[in-house]
Amino acid sequence: MRCLILLLVAVTMSAADITISAPWARATAPSALNGAIFAAIANSGTTADELTAASVAPTIADHVELHSHTKDAQGVMRMAPVPSVTIPAGGKAELKPGSFHIMLLGLKQPLVEGQEIPVTLTFTRAGSIKAKAVIGTIAASESPAAVSGCCAPEMK
Repeated sequence: MRCLILLLVAVTMSAADITISAPWARATAPSALNGAIFAAIANSGTTADELTAASVAPTIADHVELHSHTKDAQGVMRMAPVPSVTIPAGGKAELKPGSFHIMLLGLKQPLVEGQEIPVTLTFTRAGSIKAKAVIGTIAASESPAAVSGCCAPEMK
């Protein structure tokens, strides 16, 4: 029985194993229907975890999906929903332009540079983790914190 209890403890992952760094989004045009959130997600644990969902307040967007970009047979990049994003044990996953990202569908208002979007990321093992995505310029290719050289807060 004691071995079983130790085994259960060994495979349990706490939110402390997952760190969300520099969450950010691009500003959008006033007529934009969609936006995206990006971040680096690190897993200091010994077991892989899966980002399975994200959510924002209904005043920000109608709904949220995890997306990735894929290249079709003609070499055209297309976005498509994915069920999850794996964060490997002792590794990280990058949510970035042209790759995995959190898609905000049906924006209720434009994303304005300098503002923040509260977002909740849900993981299979670590549960829900709240973060705030800083909105950068409309042409941003990385976190506003990286551009300014400032240290972005990490969320655990």
